[in-house]
Amino acid sequence: MVLDVVLTGASVLIVLGIASLILTPPGRSMAVEVSDTQATAGEMVLYGTVVEDTGKPVRGATVVVTRDSTGQQVASLSSAADGTFRAALTPIADTYRIAASADVGGRMVRDTVRVDMSPGHAYGVRIELRSRDYFLFIALPSY
Repeated sequence: MVLDVVLTGASVLIVLGIASLILTPPGRSMAVEVSDTQATAGEMVLYGTVVEDTGKPVRGATVVVTRDSTGQQVASLSSAADGTFRAALTPIADTYRIAASADVGGRMVRDTVRVDMSPGHAYGVRIELRSRDYFLFIALPSY
């Protein structure tokens, strides 16, 4: 399963195959791709990479994971020089907020995505910081 989410300061949209339109304000935004794979039974792992829109890794990006139902912060990570991060989470099925923030080009970017997570799965997250004036996305059903 791969889920593409476009995050901006004003909106979050998940596209499910129906005609959709997104206009984001000027500045940077985040695009997040989440993949769900099997992990060892009883484990729940979050790993990922933070990159700029050029593909360059972002060192020192902060990634905070919070359990939605309790508001409890379960992990606070900083991306390595190659942009990667990894955390073994307490295996409790819930919706989790993954908040990422980074200073890129002198501008602080902060956004959040919610992901349903459960034990026995590893969740790979690729966070791409985008620098665009406007982003237009139109998805039309195929015939």
